[in-house]
Amino acid sequence: MDQHLYREFTRKYYFRDEHGIAQVAALHKDILAAVEAGDSDRAAAEMRKHWVRMWKLVQDGDGTNDAAEFSFFMV
Repeated sequence: MDQHLYREFTRKYYFRDEHGIAQVAALHKDILAAVEAGDSDRAAAEMRKHWVRMWKLVQDGDGTNDAAEFSFFMV
């Protein structure tokens, strides 16, 4: 991930409060569990959840994020 984008998400969304941290931890835990189980379909589905959450933050964020500039999310 682009470092500017990573910093944007961590500063404004992921580590903003305990709820944001808990959501990120749960998403990553589910992705890791699927990978460890060797379940590529589930891992892909969990990654899609993660990207959907990130996309929603870009679209519905607080209006001050720079992440919307990145075509990375247009995939």
